[in-house]
Amino acid sequence: MRTIGTRKERAITFNASAELLTEGARFNEQLQRLPTGGQTFIPKGLCRFRTHEEANAFYLARLAGGLAEIAWERQGRLRTKQTTREKVAGDRIVLERALEALRGKGASL
Repeated sequence: MRTIGTRKERAITFNASAELLTEGARFNEQLQRLPTGGQTFIPKGLCRFRTHEEANAFYLARLAGGLAEIAWERQGRLRTKQTTREKVAGDRIVLERALEALRGKGASL
């Protein structure tokens, strides 16, 4: 196996250092620059759940819905740049059905 690059393993300390704080800030900024870095898909506000399973289901439904919407938007941008193929039409149908299902579940939550 070929190793490319190295990762510095940081020791856990009780005192913060400016170097590690700067490194963490840079990492956070890089994450925010990703195409979906500024989106959480979770509505703001307080939600109360009876069980952890119910909370996890809520989180996963919102996350899947948000990712489906991003895929839908990207699909629209791709459609303007290239001709529509049979595979693209099939993907569009799958995404439409997923969005409809998630919107139906979102109304009941």
